[in-house]
Amino acid sequence: MFLNIYSLPNFICFLFLVLLGCLVFIIKRDNINFAFMLLTLSAAIWQIGTFSTLCAKSAELAFFWTQFSYIGVTFIPITMLHFVMLFIKDKRSTKFIIGTYLIAAPLFIILTYMNIFLDGVNKFPWGYWFKATPFHPLYITAYSSLFFINLLLLYRAYLKNVGKEKERIKYLLLALLISYGGAIDYLAVYGINIYPIGFLFVIFCLVIISFAIIRHRLMDINVVIKKGLVYSTIIAIFTGAYLSAIYIITRLFENALGIGSLGIGAVLLFISALFFQPLKNKINQIIDKLFFKSSYEYHTALKNISKKVATAANLEDLNNLVSKEIKDTLKVKIAKIQMFK
Repeated sequence: MFLNIYSLPNFICFLFLVLLGCLVFIIKRDNINFAFMLLTLSAAIWQIGTFSTLCAKSAELAFFWTQFSYIGVTFIPITMLHFVMLFIKDKRSTKFIIGTYLIAAPLFIILTYMNIFLDGVNKFPWGYWFKATPFHPLYITAYSSLFFINLLLLYRAYLKNVGKEKERIKYLLLALLISYGGAIDYLAVYGINIYPIGFLFVIFCLVIISFAIIRHRLMDINVVIKKGLVYSTIIAIFTGAYLSAIYIITRLFENALGIGSLGIGAVLLFISALFFQPLKNKINQIIDKLFFKSSYEYHTALKNISKKVATAANLEDLNNLVSKEIKDTLKVKIAKIQMFK
């Protein structure tokens, strides 16, 4: 094994998934959060397997990790189905979920280790990757069928429900549709030289699901999920910029400067660290506005009022400044402050 710079995003994604799933379950231990934790851990197995595949020094070791990774890949739509059926309170959930776990998952894992779907690895400039057999489309068909069932269940529930319940289901539908972007990883499975960025779609999917859970009071972990939104956005931005810079600089300057890709990666990581905090603060503001609007508005009003209090020359000026700030920030027609002598 060696540290492949192209594998770092997968390792970061693995850590994020484990932390997110475990935090959600630890803070509130119920069935729906347990299902969510299983979903994140399935995705985490996929990511740590992918990380190890990219870091493998030999094709044999890489193939071992591709098979391990497919354990997580296989369980993603199954644990998603588990979560969806609990989320929409489907009465058939128990029997259906148990059947899927006991039959479908072991069957596809056994077939994977029998080399029915995968056979060896492809070698690309960024590392080893899965190699499909002629039967791999059958795996994709079964995998896609489970995702389609999830979408169908959610869409039916969306049509039947109203109000907050409908809003919750809408977020989950959005998350599931975004997760389909992870299918871009299958291009490399068929020998197409495209770096697999499927992990980004999975992160966004899980963050949206987390937001749907806390937004509608299934659990009170706003702070935890808000931080998850902030850091996942930062991961997405830095990953895209980091990999693009690595590719461009390595191609342009590696021969001229005699610096390897590992050295270039170290320099870029140092530069990224300098921009981390300013970017975090800015993204935090944007996420507050978009997803935690009511909390953000009150905090903004208090912050602005505290600044203007120092500039008021008398009580009348103070009254006018505070009233105007409350009206502007909270979007109310009238704001009056009663003063007592």
